[in-house]
Amino acid sequence: MKRPGRASASSSSPAKDGRLLSSRRLPSLGGLAAFEAAARLGGLGQAANELSVTTSAISHQVRALEVQLGMPLFDRSTRPLALTSTGRMLLPALRGAFDAIADRLVSLGAGPMRGELRVNCSPLLLAKRVLPLLSEFLDANRELNLSISTQSPPPEGCDLIISFGEVDAPGERKALLTGTPLPFFAVCSPRLLNRSPGIRTPNDILRHPLIHYDDGADWRRLIATCGLESEVPPTRLTVPHPLMAFDLAALGAGFAIADAMTAAEELASGRLVRIADTEMDAPEQYLMILPTEEPKRRRVRALEHFLLERLNADPGVE
Repeated sequence: MKRPGRASASSSSPAKDGRLLSSRRLPSLGGLAAFEAAARLGGLGQAANELSVTTSAISHQVRALEVQLGMPLFDRSTRPLALTSTGRMLLPALRGAFDAIADRLVSLGAGPMRGELRVNCSPLLLAKRVLPLLSEFLDANRELNLSISTQSPPPEGCDLIISFGEVDAPGERKALLTGTPLPFFAVCSPRLLNRSPGIRTPNDILRHPLIHYDDGADWRRLIATCGLESEVPPTRLTVPHPLMAFDLAALGAGFAIADAMTAAEELASGRLVRIADTEMDAPEQYLMILPTEEPKRRRVRALEHFLLERLNADPGVE
């Protein structure tokens, strides 16, 4: 009688297959965390401070991880330490994994928000309104790292973009201001407004220098929209940035074009005054763009909601 044959070496039971498919061959999680912190923060000491251990402990954990992997992660011949090609490949995966864990724990109410936020913002809006709000947001979320840029077009990898008009970046778009769009209008210093001869009609502003921060398109539009006329072409002052236009106008050098949100501080303090009957629709509106295609991380949504709430609660001076 033939005995039942023994299973061949190539066959496996379903249970064993299940164990093989579910197994994860990971090195020490402590070593991975130590390496990720050291690589992200740029040094063993900084990682030790973040993880509340000694620098020696971080060094030992990273070396043990390198032994487990069988390859170096840091080039120790340089100062400061530089990542090897292996380290550069491993870091993004670890950063994403630890950020995802931290975000999920926060969503469960298990701790503060951690990780990095990369924000790109229109320079004028950043300087006048957004920067103080970012400082306030960070003060309430002290374990977040923030990177700010003003490049146009925005660099790749941004988590949140605030632009004046459209920019070449993918992602979900929404208006920064949910109420009535802010118009553009002419402003000047009170001293210039009351200088003899005074400004009695909008046409009178054309007797003074007009401060430009572009190719003159905004002033041409404002003059056409308001029907302003002058026998003599107005003097032109050109500056590289709207902030300088505001400063020159506040010094009495001429008239600038502003909106109530970015010039809110100057209008509220009286450094600039708004000229009646010189209003036009802004050529663009402020947009908030979330470029990431993955499910929105909690910290990105938190910043988005914070900025929308604060800026819409106080969009500027009427």
